[in-house]
Amino acid sequence: MSKLAFGALWLFAFVIPFELFIRFEEFGTMGRLVGVVAFGVGLVNVVLHGRLRPLAPFHVLTLFFVLWAGLTAFWTLDVAETRERVWTYAQLAFMVWLIWELAPTRDRQLDLLQAYVLGCYVSVLDTVMKFLAGVEQQTGRFAATGFNPNDLGYTLVLAIPMAWCLALMRPKGLLTWVNRLYVVFGMIAVILTASRGSFIPAFAALLIIPWTLTNLRPRSRIAICVGGVLALAAIARFVPQTSWDRLSTASEEIESGSFNERGDIWASGLEALVDRPLHGVGAGAYSVAIEPILGWGRPPHQTFLSVLVGQGVIGLALWLAMFAAAFLPVLRMPALERKLWITILMTLGIGLQVRTWDYRKPLWLILGILVAHGVSTRLAARGSVADQDAELREPESLLPVAASSSSGPVIVRHS
Repeated sequence: MSKLAFGALWLFAFVIPFELFIRFEEFGTMGRLVGVVAFGVGLVNVVLHGRLRPLAPFHVLTLFFVLWAGLTAFWTLDVAETRERVWTYAQLAFMVWLIWELAPTRDRQLDLLQAYVLGCYVSVLDTVMKFLAGVEQQTGRFAATGFNPNDLGYTLVLAIPMAWCLALMRPKGLLTWVNRLYVVFGMIAVILTASRGSFIPAFAALLIIPWTLTNLRPRSRIAICVGGVLALAAIARFVPQTSWDRLSTASEEIESGSFNERGDIWASGLEALVDRPLHGVGAGAYSVAIEPILGWGRPPHQTFLSVLVGQGVIGLALWLAMFAAAFLPVLRMPALERKLWITILMTLGIGLQVRTWDYRKPLWLILGILVAHGVSTRLAARGSVADQDAELREPESLLPVAASSSSGPVIVRHS
């Protein structure tokens, strides 16, 4: 039952990057359908198993964050939107908890990262096909079915450091090349979206490559460098000029401070917060709060500001504490894992500045995997994995693993 439950969770992680492809009139997106199945099977497994893993500090903080968001319903400016946001938070918190229960080992955590990368390939393929067919979502912009180009671009960017490090952690088999090539194909799709808010954090994501070259043998490093030059030439030739033209305006937007009119939206949000600094205007009520100030309602386009204005200083403090609890264990991880998660943190730190992702599945999936990974690597470092609960001792991976050890991560140098 445990493998079946984890298989459903793996499928959910796989579907997230292309969850908007299919929408059901009564039920919602494909991602929601698969998520309900995964949650149901996972809950049954936990009940049958008869015991729970002790929660990490992150999970406790997440519970308080969701509860506080729920309390804002008593003073919110938009009751319907707040209820919807709190319900979304609750589902995402449950997803994080299921990852904690069903993926306690390194192999399973890497499997979930692999699922996300493979799911991104689906959106990459659809985006490229849209480009080849000349189907633009906006002038000079292409995106997979159902996606906003900005959200799609960032979803794909987050998979770049995952794919690269998975190729290093599992250096044998077809998936190794699938992961390596994702860096090229993923970047092609990101540029086709012409999303400036995705293109800039992509540079942070790509830092994982030079940072981990020491994990490769000299001839492999040379091959990677040559391949990188050829990939850049291919990207430059394949991507249309309209995409480059839009991306080239990123510096102008930054220098002007407008960020495509986001500056006015952010200023209005801070003005709306003045009267409610501690408790906020209500989770998800940002648009309604700024409408009297700006003249029309707009989403915040900034994750931390969304939480601050919606749930006040208290809500933001809980949100930041969640991030701290998730990322602080990274400092004690083995070198390759540490580099992976620091790169993801940098990519998040840049990308979340221009998008509202406090209620988006990819962000919470990453946090859930990270929290589980932090604990499993800490136990491995102490040499105590064999003494943990039964979940930590049974075979975990659904995918072929080149090298693994109960004592911790194995980094294989290869050519």
